[in-house]
Amino acid sequence: MGTVRLNGTDLREYRLVLAENARNEWYGADEILNGILFRYFGVRLSGSGRREIVLGYNGGGKPYGLFGAEIFSRYGNLYFGAGSVCMTLQSVYVFLARYLRPDPAGGDIDVDIPGDAPVYAASGPDWSEVPEWLSLQDRIVRSCFKVEAYLQYDHSRGSFYTYQHNGYRSRLDLARAEDNRVTNCVITMDWVLKDVGLFDKGILNHTYDGTCGYTYGSDEVRRGCEAAFDIVPVDCTVRELAERGDLKPGDVMFFTDHNQIIVNDRTALDGGRGHCFVKAVGARFRWFVGENRCLDQQPGFLFRPKDAV
Repeated sequence: MGTVRLNGTDLREYRLVLAENARNEWYGADEILNGILFRYFGVRLSGSGRREIVLGYNGGGKPYGLFGAEIFSRYGNLYFGAGSVCMTLQSVYVFLARYLRPDPAGGDIDVDIPGDAPVYAASGPDWSEVPEWLSLQDRIVRSCFKVEAYLQYDHSRGSFYTYQHNGYRSRLDLARAEDNRVTNCVITMDWVLKDVGLFDKGILNHTYDGTCGYTYGSDEVRRGCEAAFDIVPVDCTVRELAERGDLKPGDVMFFTDHNQIIVNDRTALDGGRGHCFVKAVGARFRWFVGENRCLDQQPGFLFRPKDAV
């Protein structure tokens, strides 16, 4: 693997600085950025020098609203200034889409970020820039954060996502356009799988017969899932999977009449009642991506991206 240089300096010499608003108890922008840099470029931001990559609020004192974000360079440092974890993540993925791409030949990569003005600015969620070189596993995790970002943004404006068994829209963009934000564990999962392009019509669903099973809602769903996933039987709890090192980001967990998508060993995208303020039909969601409250439950199997590492 070649050397990755940012503004002429080896990326490994940069120190990662994380503001409080770029991390919460269950996930942080540092994990995502460092994980991707290591998997695709062999780089960890562990330098002890004076060069920094700063995630979240920064020492320059720039004010950011909750849904503001910028990418800019100053005094040799790179800043992902943002008002929240999700907006920090949004800017990280934009940076990856615009400025970094693995070199199949293993050559050096040079990234230049001019220091005269921000190279990116946002005042709300916009996840249209996708690093196309990401694996399916990493694109699924990215789409989990996309869904969470829109929940946070819409809730701040009085448009709430609520738990319902029916009446849902099949895609997130339709739910927002039609101002119909009812969803559940199956539909939230399918919003993510549709966002990464596995299928467009139909849903991946449960069997609802008292056993842990699944159904494909269309031939398109079947083809997309069979091409993308390995189906892995599970004989222990989610926590035990994590402890034995066999729980991976992007895993789609199937319990009897419930499902979730793993983000890390303590975090999941989950559209079930357990992620609502009150565990009841009609309740408002607290978050989609948050504390995994199914760690001590045993799934029957999981759908794992075939490119998972």
